[in-house]
Amino acid sequence: MSVRFNKYKYTARSEVTVISGTPVPLAAIAQRVVSVIVQARPTNTGIVYLGESDVALAKSAKLLAGQSMTISLDTNLADEDFTYIDLNDLYIGGTVTGDKVDVQFLQLIAEQQNAPL
Repeated sequence: MSVRFNKYKYTARSEVTVISGTPVPLAAIAQRVVSVIVQARPTNTGIVYLGESDVALAKSAKLLAGQSMTISLDTNLADEDFTYIDLNDLYIGGTVTGDKVDVQFLQLIAEQQNAPL
């Protein structure tokens, strides 16, 4: 039996809230995606940082109010050996508690196919 990844599921999940001084994951559990857009709300008053679990000013992407960042991978893949982005491994931090980001992502959906005899 082989696995093909040829279906996509788009999800818009909003409102991940910044807690100043505390890294907050984009997803509470493993969420494997091939593309993610993170947008700082236009009403934010501080700076939002996007990075790893030790998200910090020096090594993270900086988003000002209204700015967004897209992270995408090559989806031209034919089997189960592919790379993905885990939203649980991406974190936000920021300078103002209560600032928010909106998160949109695209998942590849696996379909199992019986191999020809």
